[in-house]
Amino acid sequence: MSSLTLLGVAGAAQGLFLSTLLFARKSNHPANRVLSVTMLAFSLGILSSLFHAAGYFYRFPHLIGVTAPFPFLYGPLIYLYALILCTPGRQFRAGDLIHFIPFVANYMYFLPGYLISGAEKIAIMEGLASVRRPDIFIIDQLKVVQGLAYLASTVLLLRRYQRLARDQFSSLDRINLKWLRTITIGIGAIWGSLALLQLLRLGGIILFSSMDAYVAVALPIFVYAAGYLGLRQPEIFHQLPGQTPGGMPDATEEDTTAQRYRKSGLAPDRADEIRTLIGNALEHSRAFTDPGLTLHKLSLIVGVSEHHLSEVINSRFGLSFYDLINGYRVREAQARILDPKSRNFSLLAIGFDSGFSSKSSFNAVFKKHTGMTPSEFRENGAAGTINLPSDVQLSSR
Repeated sequence: MSSLTLLGVAGAAQGLFLSTLLFARKSNHPANRVLSVTMLAFSLGILSSLFHAAGYFYRFPHLIGVTAPFPFLYGPLIYLYALILCTPGRQFRAGDLIHFIPFVANYMYFLPGYLISGAEKIAIMEGLASVRRPDIFIIDQLKVVQGLAYLASTVLLLRRYQRLARDQFSSLDRINLKWLRTITIGIGAIWGSLALLQLLRLGGIILFSSMDAYVAVALPIFVYAAGYLGLRQPEIFHQLPGQTPGGMPDATEEDTTAQRYRKSGLAPDRADEIRTLIGNALEHSRAFTDPGLTLHKLSLIVGVSEHHLSEVINSRFGLSFYDLINGYRVREAQARILDPKSRNFSLLAIGFDSGFSSKSSFNAVFKKHTGMTPSEFRENGAAGTINLPSDVQLSSR
């Protein structure tokens, strides 16, 4: 068995293992089942590429082309996985089947070819080695175009979700989408390299004997990486941590301030009143010191609906919920660092007391707001600039 075949078989086995593990989890989030199907499709795609690259179609001609439409699955499945994961409570819907029309259409187009004899299939395969059929060439290009289009849609979805998360959570440490970003980057690399190889082929430069040979190399590497990272990221097996009972807005919805609040009906006087309530909750009740503070929790403290609370924070403070709360935390940390009574406290202890949930977030947010790390601030003893409205004050206790 060649090293290429060994790599492919091992990659397919890894994908099948991850697919089974995802599907069998008792606390299955709907996204896990979509990911399970995705890993299964990748694994079958690897085995199919090995099947063709190694010439096994001579022994099993009836399997020729069975997985040829599978590339039309990869983009939609990754996109739907991201969509369900980023939209709490969302299930797979009947309307989502529209994403698989190209996959089904591809099978329907080649249906007559699946019904011919094995000898005829072998003859067609041998003929394709010397003469490229225009329809197959066009379909191959459509696979790449569709893959890149869904890749772009997934990237936009993740960016939109990150913006929505900043309006719901004061800490993003537990909202770990590194696994999802890794999948997106991996798929992007595969589709991008496929597009490049296709262009090179048009120019007469052939780096792989066939696309099957390339897929047999690229997909196992991707599945290995996805399996390793997936098993190290337990949050993919559970509902996204930190979700509030109020839930996140649908990640596909328009999330500009104007669109979100155009039907609010919140009177200016009431908005001013809510703004004062928010200031009191943060200034006097010091709600920002709760590292798990969310928009939902603050709405219970203030006694205002999440929708109106978010509207006032966005429109009156000019900030996201995340930036407002962490601005308070940084100011608190600054005051504590400069306070002689806190000289014996470690910077990390001060960060935790100010509401930060980890050292990494404390350092990153502090530097973003002040232009220096907490240790640099302690050494310099100089105040940084906090991106908060000028009338929002924080007592130094």
